Amino acid sequence: MKTGRICLYLLVAAAVVLAPVVISGDFAGTDDQATAAIGELRPDYKPWAAALWEPSEAAEPWLFALQAAIGVGFFGYFAYRHRRRTAG
Repeated sequence: MKTGRICLYLLVAAAVVLAPVVISGDFAGTDDQATAAIGELRPDYKPWAAALWEPSEAAEPWLFALQAAIGVGFFGYFAYRHRRRTAG
C-alpha cells in the first residue's frame, strides 16, 4: 500500500515538473516579459532602484537550484519532525 502511494506521489511530482515544459516551449522569464512590456507602454520609464549584485547568466540556474534545495530541505525537516512527533 505504501509503495503504491509513493509511486502516485512521484508521478504527480513528475507531472508538475514536466507540465510547463510540455505546455509551453517559451521559457522567457517574467522579469524579461515585464521589462519588454514596460518598454512598450512607457519607453521613457527609468527604474528608481538597481540591483546591488547581478549574478552571471551561468550562475543564475545554480543559485535557483540552491534556493530550491534549501526550501526542500526545510520542508523535509519539518515533515520529518511532524511524522516523528505523531508516530510517538
